[in-house]
Amino acid sequence: MEHYTFLFRLFDLSKPETQNSISISIIVGSFASFCNDFFGISITLFVFLCLIMVTDFRTGLLASKLEEKNKAKKENRPVGKYYNSKKGLQWVFKLGSYLIFLSLSFNLRKEIISNGMDFLDIPMKLMHYTILIHIFLWETVSVDENFERLGYSFRILKLFRWFLEILQLKTKKQIENEA
Repeated sequence: MEHYTFLFRLFDLSKPETQNSISISIIVGSFASFCNDFFGISITLFVFLCLIMVTDFRTGLLASKLEEKNKAKKENRPVGKYYNSKKGLQWVFKLGSYLIFLSLSFNLRKEIISNGMDFLDIPMKLMHYTILIHIFLWETVSVDENFERLGYSFRILKLFRWFLEILQLKTKKQIENEA
């Protein structure tokens, strides 16, 4: 029995470490359940989406600040303490609309399945994940554009766009040959 004494220490609720880990587990579990039940995505994808969105917001603000400094230098005026970014508030609306589209597509899929139209499950899943993939691509392109405004040129997205264009041309030729 002495081999199992670690179990008593593990579940000792009087220790602050145990209380903290239980609280964190409850919060993370509840949030993961919320992401899965409301948006139809895992907490990992949700965190990744938020990370890309915050990166887009931060790089957009930095690019705006740099452009304001360059504009002030060109006009021989002092740089203001505050800078104006019209995209700051747009970012909030963009995040909200992304989450609304994900929620609507997931809840539409659940509604269709609950009404007995199981044959539409696969097309609805494809639509849901297509929306998610487009969101990730749009945000990645936006981050890349912000980095270019900051003076950094990553050619990863240019290579990706080139690959998509070739894929579209091949698909178009295949369709024309079959027709």
